[in-house]
Amino acid sequence: MCKIKLDIIHYHLHPGGVTRIIESQIKSICLQSCTYDIRLYTSSCDNKEFYQQLNIKIIEDEIFAYADFNENNPEIIAQNYIEVEKASKKYFEKDRIIHFHNLNLGKNPYWTMRMSLLAEKGYNIINHTHDFAEDRTENISFLRRIIEGHFLKDLYKIMYPDSMNYHYLVLTNNAVSKLIKKGIKKSRIHLCPNPTEVNHKNIKTDKEFVCKTLQLDSEKKIITYPVRVIRRKNIGELILLSVLFSDSINCVVTLAPTNPIEKKYYKDWIQYTEKNNININYEASNKIDFTLLISSSDFCITTSKEEGFGMVYIEPWIMNTPVIGRSLKNITDDLTKNTMILNGFYNEINVISDKKLVDFSSLDEKEQQKLITELLFDDNKKDEIKSLNPLLEKIFEEQNIDIVNHNKKVIKKNYSIISYGKRLKETYKIFTR
Repeated sequence: MCKIKLDIIHYHLHPGGVTRIIESQIKSICLQSCTYDIRLYTSSCDNKEFYQQLNIKIIEDEIFAYADFNENNPEIIAQNYIEVEKASKKYFEKDRIIHFHNLNLGKNPYWTMRMSLLAEKGYNIINHTHDFAEDRTENISFLRRIIEGHFLKDLYKIMYPDSMNYHYLVLTNNAVSKLIKKGIKKSRIHLCPNPTEVNHKNIKTDKEFVCKTLQLDSEKKIITYPVRVIRRKNIGELILLSVLFSDSINCVVTLAPTNPIEKKYYKDWIQYTEKNNININYEASNKIDFTLLISSSDFCITTSKEEGFGMVYIEPWIMNTPVIGRSLKNITDDLTKNTMILNGFYNEINVISDKKLVDFSSLDEKEQQKLITELLFDDNKKDEIKSLNPLLEKIFEEQNIDIVNHNKKVIKKNYSIISYGKRLKETYKIFTR
């Protein structure tokens, strides 16, 4: 019987995508035949009881929180790293595996640098890459400013160290290709798609109750976007669709952002929709059970411009709710290779802005709002967009139950909690051979 000593790290454990994956990670590990000693490090944990019931030791320490993006004082920057260094010496040992979620995302450059240096010293590191900082201008700039600008380190060597005990866990084949192009050996890259663990046998639906609780028009379809409203989720596109099809759909969004930088963007959209009497139901997860909401929705939708994996693409199907929206090649390619049928997806929404034909997602928030405002007062503009995007007229059409059932089978086979645990176990065993 093998025994694996594991330290799992994430900046916070508030409700959201990565937190749900960590919960799945721990559940799936506990189902394996190995014995595990798991410690969980974070700045704050909202659901301690869940982890404690599984005998997981939780260490809450502000040292693991997001770093201050606006910090420019050289003395404070230097001290920040010293504090991270002290914490690493206090908490981590060479005979354990350090599994760090989104280590390179630019949320805390001090930990990015520290883990790279620990790998050089022989510590076992897994960088669980949900998203790439290189895809986000602000994040990669923050990493560069701290690691290169202040500490005079080579950013590439810090983010992608040439160390055989520094491995990457990624969610898609596209991410595997990205790392290989960066010169990472394939033996250090492990494909581990996010799992869904919804128990479809216990799914209940009650559209009437959902409509009453959220004050929705029960004659219209419920279109739910089960995400935190951060910039890359492209919430303006959902608002565009809600205006284009205002006579037939209710649009619901589940969560507000927690990141202070994202909160301003979020509040701006709320103010805009309220000012213009556009009916978007925000923060629905605070008002109604998440599973009940998804299962009672007519569709789940994604308008995101960028995703590492995107649970929205797979999870709602298990609850008999079709998924529609913007196709992202790095995700949908893997899904269709596994034979999922994705009928209600589009590659772009063509609009005319400043007399030019552009994809709506390429516009900044102010440009998006300007265009949406025009639609509110000009039905001809609505017809123009619909004629430029004939696929949009069909995405809210009811999907064949055979497609729903087929996709459920594919998901259970390829994205189950059991298969997830097996992949994790094989990855961890690399460090115990």
